[in-house]
Amino acid sequence: MNRKDLARACRRKLLAVLVVAAALSSGASMALPMPPPGSLLVTTYYASAERNEIVGVHVNGNATCPNGPYPIDWGVHTRYSSIGFYACGDGGGLPEL
Repeated sequence: MNRKDLARACRRKLLAVLVVAAALSSGASMALPMPPPGSLLVTTYYASAERNEIVGVHVNGNATCPNGPYPIDWGVHTRYSSIGFYACGDGGGLPEL
């Protein structure tokens, strides 16, 4: 294999690696949906997969919610979470602590 063919093969491999890396990183950084008007998107974080102990909450509100500013963030973020939409007037679905 001559030098020109070797360089072409290296560029192809590098391009393939970059495409795979971009595909993997784009899936990991997908944004959460925006809440509909008059509602909140609440992500509740738990200590374990059993979801018995709440350790954190993230609230993302729509501009039509009167009790802003949003987002509200407290506690820790873990891999164990649940997501829900709640109307602005019902307390935002925030868990009682």
